[in-house]
Amino acid sequence: MSPELRARLLSGARIALDTANSLLTPLDALFAPRPVDADQDGRCVFVLGAPRSGTTLVYQVITQQFDVAYFTGVMNYLYGMPNLWARVARRVARRPPPIFESRYGKTPGAFAPAEPGNFWFRWFPRDGIDGNYLAAEALSEHKLIQLRNALNDMIRIHQRPMVFKNVYLDMVIPILAKAIPQACFVFVGRDMLWNCHSLVLARRRQGLEKRWWSVQPPGYRDLLGQPLWKQAAEQILRTRKIIERDLRESADGRFLEVEYEALCDDPRSVLARLKDWLEPRGFVAFPDLRLPKRFPRMTKWTLEEDQQIVREYLERSWQTMKS
Repeated sequence: MSPELRARLLSGARIALDTANSLLTPLDALFAPRPVDADQDGRCVFVLGAPRSGTTLVYQVITQQFDVAYFTGVMNYLYGMPNLWARVARRVARRPPPIFESRYGKTPGAFAPAEPGNFWFRWFPRDGIDGNYLAAEALSEHKLIQLRNALNDMIRIHQRPMVFKNVYLDMVIPILAKAIPQACFVFVGRDMLWNCHSLVLARRRQGLEKRWWSVQPPGYRDLLGQPLWKQAAEQILRTRKIIERDLRESADGRFLEVEYEALCDDPRSVLARLKDWLEPRGFVAFPDLRLPKRFPRMTKWTLEEDQQIVREYLERSWQTMKS
């Protein structure tokens, strides 16, 4: 199936899904939690980072080593009824098997941790004027309350913290920080050269050389005529700049930075940092350890583009952005 035909079919499926979930949403009030569980409000962590930076691996580590709730793939189809989903998931989706592999952000398994974009696109743009970016003041107070209630209701039903991961959330940090003042964030960074290498490979292997893939930072449309490596480089640069700026301005003191290379080389040391940071915020770690001593990571350059040219472009552009 060609990427163009797949895109058309997905568009039609989304319209049908949105319609069905809009009709189901009013029924979700029947599964709302009791007010007595309000003390659970706000206990959640959002995993952020550029595409192909290691966010899925961090997500897997947190769901494996902490007693947390998380989205499963079903939520991408039942996003209009999060309370019903939470009541079912509470019984069937507990600690997942120790799987530390994924295919473009998707972990294998029916009840594996997932990142259902359709749930978040109820409030945030799929592709707006500024791509996926939405300033805090651009979301109405009514929708902000809807978002707050939806997240807190699920946390109350699960009666334990939740962890959310989706790279599109990189573009709405001020809204998340405002909606859930108790929320915390984990920002995953990766050497931008190897992040770019991984992103280019991901697009080529999916046949998406001519179509944008993953998070859409402001101005991304102007990049579509550029070489693929430069599109990937700018996607990473712009996304990382937005994450760093918005975390400092909207969630100062509420985020932890994790380096992908450190996680791969010494997972248990990074887990210790996560425990020290998350446990005071109400997260409970499992007593047993299910992490390997190391995770493999790419160290061999396989792109046709010159490695030094890409590195110099990234370093020069990042210094310009920061100045």
